[in-house]
Amino acid sequence: MKFLVLGSGSMGSALAFYLARSKNVEKVTLADADFLRAEQTAHKIGSPSVVPMDLDVTMIDSVIDTMKRHDCVIGAVSYRYNSILTKAA
Repeated sequence: MKFLVLGSGSMGSALAFYLARSKNVEKVTLADADFLRAEQTAHKIGSPSVVPMDLDVTMIDSVIDTMKRHDCVIGAVSYRYNSILTKAA
């Protein structure tokens, strides 16, 4: 399965870490508006299945396009984005 984790903070990095070590997980895209943060987090996780991505969740068209390329999407961003992410889903 291909997972998209939105947000590379504490929750997102923990999710990506455990997903990368789970069976049947082909790819974990770790997306954040701060690409450097996503990149550093992916590097710390140390799994080739974790791929950082620059993605601003307020850019709904980009979020929708990215969601379409994944089997599961997990939001680990601030609750203030729940409405826009629900619409995108």
